Amino acid sequence: MTTSDPYHSSLNPADKETAVGLYPHDMHPGLVPGISVDDQRNRFGLDKPLFFTTAAFIIAFIIWGVIWPDSVANVSSAAFSWAITNAGWLLNITMILAIFVMAYVGFSRLGRIKLGTDDEEPEFGRFSWIAMMFGAGIGVGIFFYGPSEPLSHYLTPPPHTVDGNSVEALHQAMAQANYHWGISPWAAYALVGGAIAYSSYRRGRVPLVSSIFKPLFGSRDTDGPLGKLIDALALVATLFGTAATLGVSAIQIGEGVTIISGHPVANTGLVIIISILGCAFILSAVSGVSRGVRYLSNINITLTLGFVIFVFIVGPTLLLLNLIPSGIITYLDQLLPMMAKGLSWGDETIEFQSYWTAFYWAWWIAWTPFVGMFVARISRGRTLREFTLITVFAPTAILILAFTVFGGTAISFNQKGLEGFDGSASNEQVLFAMFQDLPLGTITPFLLLFVLAVFFVTSADSASVIMGTMSSKGDPTPINSSSSSGVCP
Repeated sequence: MTTSDPYHSSLNPADKETAVGLYPHDMHPGLVPGISVDDQRNRFGLDKPLFFTTAAFIIAFIIWGVIWPDSVANVSSAAFSWAITNAGWLLNITMILAIFVMAYVGFSRLGRIKLGTDDEEPEFGRFSWIAMMFGAGIGVGIFFYGPSEPLSHYLTPPPHTVDGNSVEALHQAMAQANYHWGISPWAAYALVGGAIAYSSYRRGRVPLVSSIFKPLFGSRDTDGPLGKLIDALALVATLFGTAATLGVSAIQIGEGVTIISGHPVANTGLVIIISILGCAFILSAVSGVSRGVRYLSNINITLTLGFVIFVFIVGPTLLLLNLIPSGIITYLDQLLPMMAKGLSWGDETIEFQSYWTAFYWAWWIAWTPFVGMFVARISRGRTLREFTLITVFAPTAILILAFTVFGGTAISFNQKGLEGFDGSASNEQVLFAMFQDLPLGTITPFLLLFVLAVFFVTSADSASVIMGTMSSKGDPTPINSSSSSGVCP
C-alpha cells in the first residue's frame, strides 16, 4: 500500500490511527509508508478557544505580578520549595528516562525510521540544522553561565563531593556544569522532538504536543478538552520559559552597556534595549524559518565558536588542553553519582539542587515543548538514528567545549587573584570581566554585545514560530499562513 491509496487518502488524521490495523499482517507502524501532515486535509487558523483562554490566564498572571509582586514572590517561592523537596525525585527520573529512551531509539532497529515520507530529503544542511537547534535550545545561557557556573562549583562544590579551591574541585566543577548542560537536557529535547516529528511527518498528525498522546488516549480525547489542556500548558511553558531567557539576555546586554559607557543602565534603559531588539526580532520572524532563523542561527554558532576559540588561544591554553579531556572523563565517571543525588542525601543537597540541578531540570523540561517542536520542524527527512545522535551529541559537544574553556579560564583567573573572580560578582560581571582581562579587552565587549543581541533575536524568533504553530491548530508554517490569510497567530 502506498500513501496514494484511495481509501487511506480519504481518511482524516483521526481515523487514520485506527486504520493502521488495516495494513497487511498487522504491519509494525515503523514499516508503514510515511504519511506527511502536509498531505492531510487539515484546516488551520487561529484556535480561538485555546488562544484567548491562554491569553486571559497569562494577562491575569501579569496583572497579579504588577499589582502584588510580593504575593507572587511568596507563592512562587513556597511552590518551588515544596516541589524541590517532594517532587525532585520525579525531575531526576524524568531526565534519566530521557537518556535511556533515546539511547534505545537511536541504536535499535527503530533508528532506521525516517522522520518524513520515504522519499523525503532534509530541508536544511547539517551545519544549519545544528546551528538552529543550538540557538533554540540554549539561547544566551552559554555566555550567562559559561564562565560563572564552573567558577561557582569550584569555590563551593556540591555537598558530599570534594573540598573547594582544590585540584579535585576544578574537575568536579567541570563535571557538574557538563551534567547540567550536556546529555541530559538534550536527551529530553530529543525525546519530545522525535515524538512530534514522528507523529507529524511520519504519521500525518498535526505538529502539536497533544498529537503525541493520540495513541495513548485516542483521537476523541486529544482532539477535545484534554488535548486543548495539553497544548495550553505547552504554550504557557513556552511563553514563560522564553520570557525568562530573554530577560537574562536583556540584563547581560544592559551590563555590557554599563561597562562600555561607564553609566549604569536603569530599568528604562532595559526597556529601550528590549524594544530595539524586539523590532529586529519582528523583522526576522516575518521572513520565516528558512531565512531569518537559519541565517541568524548560522551567525550565532559561528560567533560563539569564534569566542570559544579566541579564549582558548589567548587564555590559559595549556591548562585548557588538559582540562577538556579530563573534564569529559570526570563527567562520565561522575554521571551516575550525580544522577543519584536527592532528598536522601540531606538538606545541604536539597539546597544545592534548588539553586542548580533541580532548577535546571525544571527549566529544561519547561522548554521541551518549544524546543521539541522546533527541532521536529527542522529535522524532517532525517532518520531517527541521525536525529538522536546529532540532537543529543552535537550541542553537548559544543557546550562542554564552551563551558570548559570559559569556566576553566575564569577559575584560572581566580587562582591568579584577579579582581571579579572571587565569587562575589554576578554572572554577567564575571563574563565581561573575563573578556576585559584577555587581550583586545577594549574591543571584545562590543562584539559580545552583538552576539548577545543575536541570541536574543534568535530565541524570540524561534519561540514565535512555535507559539504560532501552537495557537493556529498545528499549522507547520504559521508565518506564511498568517501572511496569506490575514490570520496572525
